[in-house]
Amino acid sequence: MKLAEPIDVRGLLRTSPSFGIDEVRTLCEVVAGPQITEVRQEVGVLVEESGGQGQMAIRAGVGLYLLGRHAEAHDLLGEVTDDGVAVFYDACSLESLGDNAAAGERFEQAARAGYDEVECSLRRVGTIRRDGRLADAKRP
Repeated sequence: MKLAEPIDVRGLLRTSPSFGIDEVRTLCEVVAGPQITEVRQEVGVLVEESGGQGQMAIRAGVGLYLLGRHAEAHDLLGEVTDDGVAVFYDACSLESLGDNAAAGERFEQAARAGYDEVECSLRRVGTIRRDGRLADAKRP
């Protein structure tokens, strides 16, 4: 889906009342387009202002993941346990960093925290397979 008009990046990252799958999907579209510089700048400000805590840190962490800054994303999202979106994108960050065992655990946690169970299960199985544990991947 191509965005027809510019998105309020600041509003999306700062003032949107929720930051769920729909907002992340919109942010993905923005990152893939001409507003990537705005995203990069706003995420940088959020990182500084959040102090690594709270909802702003979660939004910054997801933004960092989408910008390809996986280690920094994990730094912000790694301690979150109760936000399915945050835990899911932490798992994705760990997966990108090659820590498949930790990513698999985080995908399980993301499902328990409310993220899509099927997607989390499929991603978890993928991490197990990448670790070469094919027999374990077949277990539910």
